[in-house]
Amino acid sequence: MHIASYLFLLLLSTPLLIAGANEYYNFTRDQRSLIGYVWEGGIIPYEFKPDFPSRDRAMFVQTARFIEQRTCIQFREKLASDRFWLILVLGGCCGTHGGRRPELEGKGQEATFSSGLPMPFYLHELGHTFGFPHEQDRPDWPEYAWWDDNKQDTCKGFSPGFLQFQAKVEQAALDIPFDYVSLMADWTECWWPKPPTPKNIPLGGGGSDDRTYSVLDIERINAVHGCGKCYGYRFRKITQLSYNQRPVQAGYELDKKIFYICRVYHEGHLLIGKSRPDDDKCWVGWDNGETEYKERFSVLTNPGNEANFRWIRSTGSIPSGAIKGGRTKDRETIYVGRCKINVDNRDTLIPGFYLESKPGELRVPFGGGVRRCNDFEALVCQ
Repeated sequence: MHIASYLFLLLLSTPLLIAGANEYYNFTRDQRSLIGYVWEGGIIPYEFKPDFPSRDRAMFVQTARFIEQRTCIQFREKLASDRFWLILVLGGCCGTHGGRRPELEGKGQEATFSSGLPMPFYLHELGHTFGFPHEQDRPDWPEYAWWDDNKQDTCKGFSPGFLQFQAKVEQAALDIPFDYVSLMADWTECWWPKPPTPKNIPLGGGGSDDRTYSVLDIERINAVHGCGKCYGYRFRKITQLSYNQRPVQAGYELDKKIFYICRVYHEGHLLIGKSRPDDDKCWVGWDNGETEYKERFSVLTNPGNEANFRWIRSTGSIPSGAIKGGRTKDRETIYVGRCKINVDNRDTLIPGFYLESKPGELRVPFGGGVRRCNDFEALVCQ
């Protein structure tokens, strides 16, 4: 168990966000600034303490560029006019404040790292800086994890509800599913995933060199900071979906009823499938079977038409601006596509997904099984 967990919880004696789930993706810039804990405009100024080593400065900058390429967050060196900023401090690994702290206006807020850390540690701690606690601190954690009561002494200070902190950001973020492979997860000897967790799923966490933000981690960052344009699409729970949130129409059934793009957990994989707005179901295909889900799925939306979506013909590689829809349980990214199937001289256009490792093959749920298409369209934002 790393010290970041303890430091982070100690620093979070006040709630982060006071926005309900229905407001989560749509609150205005003024509302976000009133909340106070979100970095205004997604801009994070920073400075280094003089003794912060040059190689670690380079790692922080590399991490910042990595985040900027995937979100609307922008890091820059502190200006004299900045009221809030990060101070990178050399010390024990690792500790940071949760969100932008109003009480530190004009003082700067420290983020502490030991020397020689790889990027996953910086990503994890900066996730706290964005306002995210550990995944197990979501208010819906009892559905997905269990706490070992027999280790209360060993894990003192890490128990659920410590300092009454129940992940206020995540109360609003429940449109985004619990993510076992989130980099913000902190699976320790005190926390365990609750069965029926899929077998052999590699759990998340910031403690190894090959970890990075999951697809859902990136979606959270963009949603909380109100990122727009190609970062402006949102997956919304079917139970909270309304037409003015602009669900993305991706195809049609043989009877010409429209299909939306849906997403649901299936055996640990977060898969893309087809959904008809008239029956509240999501069908996904995996291996050679088609599975139907009710209620516990989400639908791709484009609030305010922020994202300039286009369907382009696949060339067998991942196109620029390809929309990431989910992941396999082994963290492989899956992308959104659609293909046309002809049945008795009638066409159906079905949304599905292609894997990062097989960009020339789209998989769609069809006829109780999985149809693999080599001639398909990929969804992109340009």
